Amino acid sequence: MKKNSGSVLIIGIIFVILVSVGVGFVISKAMTPASPLTLTKQEDVQQKTQEVTKTPPTSIPPTIQTSPPPAPTYTDPNVKTFTSADLSIRFSYLEKQQTPGTMGAKQVGNKVYVYDIKYPADQGQYVEVFTKEKGDTLEATLSKMFLKGYSTTNCFAEKISDPVGGQKNPASFVFAHITFPKNDNDGLEEMDAKAQKCPKGYTETNGIAYFANDTNHPTQFAFFSIGQYAIDGPNSTTWQNTIEFLK
Repeated sequence: MKKNSGSVLIIGIIFVILVSVGVGFVISKAMTPASPLTLTKQEDVQQKTQEVTKTPPTSIPPTIQTSPPPAPTYTDPNVKTFTSADLSIRFSYLEKQQTPGTMGAKQVGNKVYVYDIKYPADQGQYVEVFTKEKGDTLEATLSKMFLKGYSTTNCFAEKISDPVGGQKNPASFVFAHITFPKNDNDGLEEMDAKAQKCPKGYTETNGIAYFANDTNHPTQFAFFSIGQYAIDGPNSTTWQNTIEFLK
């Protein structure tokens, strides 16, 4: 009976010791701070979460495609409108005219001729379309493209008003021509001799020849070879006064 009582006492003491050790381990684990590595990972996750939350997603703005303005409409069936999609220009003219006659329009390369259909197209007037640097003035463009190697004392580009009088142009239009020094007593021979020192075909001599640019379309400009007669457009103007740049 005494032996059994002693065994029970010993077992009880051992159980108390085991329970005390287990509780102490749990308390010790709970009071031990987390390792710096664990905190660093948690902070890193929190920081990345905050960055994702604060930074808006990158969006690509939609591409805005602009279409050319609609072609003008005329009630007069004698008015014809010519549009060149690849040159990005448009103009109108009267098909039937007292002088020169019945007119047509024909594109050849970067030129569009307006001509009396009784004769070859290249005997008519024409517009020739070019491209330019966006930031360059029309005069600077002419100097770079046409006047390289020419003396400025013999030949130069200058800004002008519309050389065809009485026409109304949008305020965004500018005009220029390539010309040479002139004297009041210059005759045709003197004028021709001076013109020979300038770019052939693009220099104004005794007929109308000029360049035009719509500053709302800064990468386009055109050369007009008109000569000494007019081809009418609608509304008591000339065909070249109806030019529209579409690019």
